[in-house]
Amino acid sequence: MTGRASPSALMGDGRPIHRRTPRSPKSLRPDQLVALAAAREWSVLSVAELTRCGLTSDAVERRARTGRLHRMHQGVYAVGHPNPPLEGRFLAAVKASTTDAALSHFSGAAHWEMVDWGGRRIEVVVPRAGVRSQPGLRVHRTKVLEPRDVVHHRGIPVTSPARTLIDLSSVRPEIGLRRATSRALSLRLLSMGRLVGHFTGSAGDGGASASPGESLLAVRHQPAPNSRTWSSSSSSPADSLAPMSTGR
Repeated sequence: MTGRASPSALMGDGRPIHRRTPRSPKSLRPDQLVALAAAREWSVLSVAELTRCGLTSDAVERRARTGRLHRMHQGVYAVGHPNPPLEGRFLAAVKASTTDAALSHFSGAAHWEMVDWGGRRIEVVVPRAGVRSQPGLRVHRTKVLEPRDVVHHRGIPVTSPARTLIDLSSVRPEIGLRRATSRALSLRLLSMGRLVGHFTGSAGDGGASASPGESLLAVRHQPAPNSRTWSSSSSSPADSLAPMSTGR
């Protein structure tokens, strides 16, 4: 479809240059809308998003059978290929939980590049009960998740750097926590003053023997070596931060 050329859009010999008029979203087919939406969402869409693109439940099931959609979690699909990037896997986990879920704990730290991702169960946090974990997805439930605790980083809802470290402090070995905190400070994701101010007065949800403040303040007095980083290929908190050479 071509549009009418404006008087200024003329070729050197005076003939008009016809430019293609952009198509409005209403004129696009559902699959075209799905492709556009997936390009903005790390290639993963929820059933609700697919429905807004014009696909019925039968259409979603049909595309899943023919390999155009690939189920990642209940109600969440990868579009076009079964292996989206890590950011797509993170976002799929958030979308499979609730609308107010956020990437958290080790997964949140990996998204902020405080730790190296080694392939493990993705973690999200939700401010409510009744949300269950799924295969490949661990849900943490919390009573306190303030607006300042959740931000969008690279298009993914994730706990803020300060909240991420506080959550890590309840489940990670102290030496790994020091390294994560040291890297967060070196990346200028936050300042120690802001971190201290964030956890002051908070009780936390992890049930750790030491408070978040006690664990994180140790960074001031025990700087982490910078010759190694920490990665994880296990879902066990005890060995989830195993030393490995940097290689980055």
